[in-house]
Amino acid sequence: MKKMIKYVISIIVIMLIITTGIFKCDSLSAAAAIENGTVVMDDSFDSSGTYAGLVLDGTGSGSFAITHGQLGITTSGSHTTYGVYNAEETLSGHFYAEINIDRDAHVGLALVKKDTNGQPDTLNFTGITIDSTNGKVHVQLMDRQQGVDNVRDNTGQLSTHSPRYDLELNNQYSMPFTGTAKKLRIYRDDNTGFFHYYFLVSKTIYGEEKTGWMEIAPSKDWNPAGTEYFVCPFVKTDTSSVTAYFDHLRAMKKPKEDRDDTATGFDILRRDYNFSGRTGDALVITFPNTSRKYVFWSEMNYVPAWHIDKHTLFTYEFVESWDDTLKGCFEPMSDRLLRWSNVSIIEDNDVRKVVKWRYVLTNPDYKVLGDNGSDELPIVEEYYTFYPDETGTRRIVFKPKLDASWDKWHELSEYIVIADATTKPMDNIPSNVLSVTNREGTYTYHYNFSDFDDINSDKSKFSSPRSTMENWKQMIIAQHFNSGVDAFSVWSNDATFEPTGSTSPDSTVGVYSGYKASPDISWHNPAYQMSHWPMSKEYYYTDDHKSETTWDAQTSHASTFGVEMWNDDPDGSDTHWDEKYLIDPIDGRKYREWTSLIGVTGHHDYASMRNHTGTWLYPGHIAVNEANSTFSHIDYRRKQLVFDKQLDAVCGFILDPTSKSVTVTNPVIKIRNWGTHPVKLTLNGAVLTHGTDYISAIDSEGSALIWVHRQFSHASTFEITDGVATPTPITVQEENLLTNPGFETDHATQTPTGWTEWQTAHASYTEDNGTARSGNYHLAHYNSNAYEVSTYQTVTGLGNGLYTLEAWVKSSGGQGTCWMSAKNYGGNERTMDITATGTWTKIVLTDIHVSDGQCEVSFYSKANGGNWINVDDVTFYKQP
Repeated sequence: MKKMIKYVISIIVIMLIITTGIFKCDSLSAAAAIENGTVVMDDSFDSSGTYAGLVLDGTGSGSFAITHGQLGITTSGSHTTYGVYNAEETLSGHFYAEINIDRDAHVGLALVKKDTNGQPDTLNFTGITIDSTNGKVHVQLMDRQQGVDNVRDNTGQLSTHSPRYDLELNNQYSMPFTGTAKKLRIYRDDNTGFFHYYFLVSKTIYGEEKTGWMEIAPSKDWNPAGTEYFVCPFVKTDTSSVTAYFDHLRAMKKPKEDRDDTATGFDILRRDYNFSGRTGDALVITFPNTSRKYVFWSEMNYVPAWHIDKHTLFTYEFVESWDDTLKGCFEPMSDRLLRWSNVSIIEDNDVRKVVKWRYVLTNPDYKVLGDNGSDELPIVEEYYTFYPDETGTRRIVFKPKLDASWDKWHELSEYIVIADATTKPMDNIPSNVLSVTNREGTYTYHYNFSDFDDINSDKSKFSSPRSTMENWKQMIIAQHFNSGVDAFSVWSNDATFEPTGSTSPDSTVGVYSGYKASPDISWHNPAYQMSHWPMSKEYYYTDDHKSETTWDAQTSHASTFGVEMWNDDPDGSDTHWDEKYLIDPIDGRKYREWTSLIGVTGHHDYASMRNHTGTWLYPGHIAVNEANSTFSHIDYRRKQLVFDKQLDAVCGFILDPTSKSVTVTNPVIKIRNWGTHPVKLTLNGAVLTHGTDYISAIDSEGSALIWVHRQFSHASTFEITDGVATPTPITVQEENLLTNPGFETDHATQTPTGWTEWQTAHASYTEDNGTARSGNYHLAHYNSNAYEVSTYQTVTGLGNGLYTLEAWVKSSGGQGTCWMSAKNYGGNERTMDITATGTWTKIVLTDIHVSDGQCEVSFYSKANGGNWINVDDVTFYKQP
């Protein structure tokens, strides 16, 4: 029966989820989807309903009949286009409409404007049509704008005769098809006011048939915002009558942006994800108290990316290479039908989320790297491990196709900034685009917009920096964003981590393959607007490697940095793989492996990046101090210290980072053979609070996993025992005597209500950069030049007695003097130093003995240019 009921629903097309305790196996492919939106039409043509016919073009006529679940449309007369529409249903705003067709000729789907009398306005419509010329299938845009036929692009950027509007399916490069899979779709993007025109295709690739959407060029809507449209399948004839059949007309209104996950917490969800108004199947990792997330999305071919904000995605990219005998780039970006690219959940618990992404290096024609007709494929498997602090690891396992002639270098990473269709990549990043530093902090390179142009024109200008960076033990690359955060990755060239054998991998395997990771920005530029990916389904119309935007209203990307593998063999090629490889014990294939540290921090927070790097690679000396457990190894792939429980459920050890000059930050501990016991953690004699100071979980193998929310640079004693996890104590909240303690009252300002600035102008202010501990705003001290500043508040009317001052702070470190203080209360000034810390850290002054009825609360910095502190959630209260 025909269904025309409007309803809001999450449609589960296919959902295969296997969940067992804290372990999940959830593989995503093109067929799996959970779709959100409002279904407006869902018609299987089981009854006649309220349909009516109309002539869109020509002097003939037509007829239609609804029988046996199909809509049959017949034209009468030559050169006539006759369509059918539902008189009671229209669409407006952000939506798509689609229908199945029975042939690759004389058929189409149109959106016809609804006029002021509620009738179809045949002077204003747009549609996609499938026709055949000289035995070739053509996909065309057919429209009439204000009575003018085939305007197509009313912006003047693209010729009406462009092959992008009249696409011949002749198995051409990057569009390797000769016909459609008998389905059409029109998508109206209300964010930009553009129509997009899709046709379904099918192809057998290495023995498996895959289907997916391709498209012709979009067209700008010329009608006023809010215009309503009738959905109109049609038949188009040339010289004689034609009858064609349609079934399953479906239309859906879609959300224009993704949901806010600030309150979702640390989770991994399989759901319909939305970027730039387009939705698709995804695995989405969310983090506590932030709208940022990490997504593996079908419309990006499951290439993973940080969702920085609603306008910006950022990806570290993938393994990529080239072949002199075949066109294009060989990468998962080319796998638009998702023949090989897929993701699955490997681990999901309160401590971490682990996702496996598998892909094959292919070009858009589905020729694989080194293609010689054999069944061996160039396979890459990547494993992403994330913890609650938005840091984790990316592990790469690359098995090249070694039965073929392939002698090209390859990329391991390329920094790509993706802009939605309402912005450009350059709109979302500051003029200081990117910085590269080392763990020791002895040198940092900064690259501005103009630097890219200089290096692009003279590549030798990057030779010296490249050589310097290659010789660092670690290379930390930070991509800056206007939202106030940095996405970073860390690549290690420390030979200490080179594997010692090919068949018996030791604990160092996975960090460093034996060949140096080489940096590159010689051809990268943030001014690029490349549009062939993500989301675009057009053929590559600029050259064999890419498409560039025709309109700013296209989703686009720009590349800003590359990490590459060169000269793996003495002869200058990397085909032989004669040394420095591992062997897969299952299939016997050679592979190499790399692991990089990845994450998000505050803007220019290099101290935090260095701390996380040290914690990952050089956490310090580990000494077990009891007989119930032994230390096994450091697992660099997942950034964890691994112990084995011997007898009772107890694990005790001392972690001393002083010899490595490391500030250990949020370490992760794994205790094998733990069983089902709960976890109680004591650090330096203090019992920590579960859920605040640490998080624990038991994995599928019975190992205890513990993420410790602490920083320390001195020897620290851990005692882990079984017992009920410490509950959060119930306390009475004392009255906070400060005005505007969270700096939220005035939004971004230099004069926050209740607070006064002293000395250097413009060095004290409140800001919203997405990293506030609570709310949206925090206090900042910062200046590009040396500065001295104090932000203070005097609390009056106090009774005599003892008071406590608390605040949450972050700091770059490096200041001459930086503290929180209490003074003018009747005693000597009390101070608490604010030291370098990349995460929100609580500092406290207790027992402030007020005897003068007042107290001045102050935050003071005497600092070098570029030093900074952040302050949030300040409390001052009388002790009970």
